Amino acid sequence: MVRPERYDNGGWLEIDPSLSYRIHTPPLPTAQHSFSLRRINHPSLLQVVLTKDGKVVIRVTQAPDPRRVTEHCRVKWPQANKEKEWLQFDEDADSILEATAKGEADRRLQTMTTIIVSLAAERFGLEEKRTAKLPYTMNNRASKIHQLRQELKSLRWRFKEAREEERGPLTELRSILCKTLMTLRRAEWHRKRRKERASC
Repeated sequence: MVRPERYDNGGWLEIDPSLSYRIHTPPLPTAQHSFSLRRINHPSLLQVVLTKDGKVVIRVTQAPDPRRVTEHCRVKWPQANKEKEWLQFDEDADSILEATAKGEADRRLQTMTTIIVSLAAERFGLEEKRTAKLPYTMNNRASKIHQLRQELKSLRWRFKEAREEERGPLTELRSILCKTLMTLRRAEWHRKRRKERASC
């Protein structure tokens, strides 16, 4: 059974049980002739068509599932100084939201965000995914520094547990490792400085 709903702008909305919405409005001179709204990473949610006689037809092909987790994608929003594009987008989004946002507040908010993001994604496009940064890999010198630090840590524990006659050689070994570590750290610091100067 069809339930008509009227709006202040002289248009009206028909809702039928097959989740099909038909909006009759005065002609929209700036609207595109046809476009579809897609939820990101989701099958077609709404299809909006502006007929030649000025009627906007919105078909809801599938109700949004609130439990569905969608992949977050970035929309290529236009620059803030492009007022015409923003006004056009605002008008189109308003006309669609007026016709479709019905029901409880939570559902309306979800529908609103879905429609706005889908419309923006189709109109302005999506930003390409950034390539993931490669994990940091230590160079030879950095791995030697790491290894020396581990050895010094284990030496400290051995020194605490050692008897009096074993502590002398452990102290000498520790001083040798500390000198080697200091030399390697200094060389690594100079390498980083050279790299910074080259990039400037």
